[in-house]
Amino acid sequence: MYDAAGNWTGSVTVDVRNHYCKTCGRVATLQCDYPTRTRAGKARTCDAWICQGCATEVGPDRHHCPPHQRQHEAWAAKADEQLRLALPGAPGINSEAAQAVETKGQNHDEE
Repeated sequence: MYDAAGNWTGSVTVDVRNHYCKTCGRVATLQCDYPTRTRAGKARTCDAWICQGCATEVGPDRHHCPPHQRQHEAWAAKADEQLRLALPGAPGINSEAAQAVETKGQNHDEE
């Protein structure tokens, strides 16, 4: 740092501020990368602070907070169902969500 006269004092001060997980309150080292929009419509990410235990890794250095992970899973299940209905018997549409919906439908038919 420099003193009032502009001379180097030879010291640097760094303040370390901990962030805390919005879900559990532990020290957080990650931020949610779920895509959102501002009120003005600009694209951004959620940026909620989350800890390693609460975060879900969705890609290399990409994490979702628990509420956004649930939202993403619901969206993926709906998309899988729409694909399954649009392309019955198509290869590659055997995700867990599609199998769960198929199983649910079979159980309903048995009643």
